[in-house]
Amino acid sequence: IIVVMFIIIALVKMPKNEDSNHKVHLFLTLKRLISNKRYREGVVAQFFYVGAQIMCWTFIIHYGTRIFISQGMAEKDAEILSQQYNIIAMIIFCVSRFICTFILKYIK
Repeated sequence: IIVVMFIIIALVKMPKNEDSNHKVHLFLTLKRLISNKRYREGVVAQFFYVGAQIMCWTFIIHYGTRIFISQGMAEKDAEILSQQYNIIAMIIFCVSRFICTFILKYIK
């Protein structure tokens, strides 16, 4: 999928910027973004959301490893199996987000 996206990006030409006299100032742009309260709150919320998600998935791996070890499995095998379950959970999570976003078109 990534290779296909790289090929598409390489083949599709971006439109010319109509306003070529307009200069982009990084500092002014960042200052304007930081002065936007909703933007700041969104960045903070996203930071904590990603942190919580990583923490939960890490906990799942450790929890699964301990459960499998307590059932007599070798530690390395338990870690591998826990990681495989975690990857499956991530795939289900990602697919569910797309499906639920699609369903939201029909729910008001």
